[in-house]
Amino acid sequence: MSLVLGDNFDYKSSKPLDNRLKYDTVAQMKAVADSTMYDGCTAYNKESDKTYQWKSTNTVDETLGRWREFSSGGGGGTSDYSDLSNKPQIEGVTLSGNKSASDLGLVTKAVNDLVNYWLKTETYSKTEVDTIVTAIKNSRFEVVATLPTTDIKTNVIYLVPKADAESGDIKDEYINLDGTTAGWEKIGSTEVDLSNYVSVDDLNTALADYTTTTDLTTLLNGKQDVFQKYSMPTATEELVGTMYQYMGATNATYTHGYWYECVVGTEPNTYMWHQTSVQPASSLAVEDADGTDLTQRDTMQFGAGFNATDDSENEKTVVEADVMQSGDMDDIVTPLPSIAPKKEGIKYSTTEQVVGEWIDGKPLYQKTVAIPTTTLSTSGDTIIELDCSQLFIDLLIDAKGIIKRNDSIQVLNFGWEQLNSSSSQYYISTLRKLNNNTCQFIMWWGGTALVINGYATIQYTKTTT
Repeated sequence: MSLVLGDNFDYKSSKPLDNRLKYDTVAQMKAVADSTMYDGCTAYNKESDKTYQWKSTNTVDETLGRWREFSSGGGGGTSDYSDLSNKPQIEGVTLSGNKSASDLGLVTKAVNDLVNYWLKTETYSKTEVDTIVTAIKNSRFEVVATLPTTDIKTNVIYLVPKADAESGDIKDEYINLDGTTAGWEKIGSTEVDLSNYVSVDDLNTALADYTTTTDLTTLLNGKQDVFQKYSMPTATEELVGTMYQYMGATNATYTHGYWYECVVGTEPNTYMWHQTSVQPASSLAVEDADGTDLTQRDTMQFGAGFNATDDSENEKTVVEADVMQSGDMDDIVTPLPSIAPKKEGIKYSTTEQVVGEWIDGKPLYQKTVAIPTTTLSTSGDTIIELDCSQLFIDLLIDAKGIIKRNDSIQVLNFGWEQLNSSSSQYYISTLRKLNNNTCQFIMWWGGTALVINGYATIQYTKTTT
């Protein structure tokens, strides 16, 4: 038996038994021929003070050739990540090379972890929705006993009897989205909810106690006291028997405050207004005691045999009149004023009332209006609107009233008051008309906050009734 040793065996040298186990420089280690090496050979490099391992399948490195750093500290290993045998993984995918989030399954995992989301299988794309809408637009109705399972059409609205219908011919409405038995969609029902609708009988019962326009017109036509006119309408057949009180200025045709009735005229198909209790006539004879005619007038008839006598000095003036004009007999008949002044004293009312006559002959109206409870601002004007709706005020004639304050002080009429000689707290109050329906009570107050209310009594003429 013989022992074979390497050529470099030198028992007196400090070199290793195998020259391949130690190199002085990195360059020496890289220059080693492949044919002299074996896989797994480990060598120490004095220059780098590191241990390296050689492997024939390693990619040739510019500095180390096929050598790779074995490990630091002598634990063994490799410096090439690709040579690792137990590389880390994410979602079962080995972290090797350039991996995307999709490769590692990160996108899928993020979506699957969502709480509120719709899957594509549970939604429709725009194209799918357009297709459904088009199918509905071009659809036709078809009544069937049950939904079909074959030859299903996507452009037909199928009407199927409603299983739980209480009464009537009620059907459910279905369309099919893809022509399969899984594509049915319920879109509605032919049932109509009439629970909140009023029936004809109920409506007729509710309206039974209401007055119709025709009945109301008939009732109003009989109310002469509401027919005051500032301009008399044209006399027509429809107005025959109707009476109006003329409230306009006296003129050649009508006298202010007198009543007129629409009657048939002297010619066929003509109509005219005449004062009540008198009629147009042709003549009036005024005679002295001897029967001599004194005057002849065209006036209005008071009635046959009307006598006006004067017994002074045993002389009699006898008027036998078929006609007589009211204005020409002031010495015998004094007409009453159109609107008698009130004699029972002052009367205040929240209801509109006639209390006299204005200088132009128009009726003078009066109404007491509440001044609403109002907090006056600490400085400046406070405007309080009064309820003058439907009064149709033409001219505001007079206004007076009372203001009640929260400090128990009452102020009569509208004006101003200084609380004391050393105080600058005072108020000035006025009343103005903005239009036919709005009046404003204006108060200027210079003190601390103050709450007031009260009443304003206004007098006015009207534009119309």
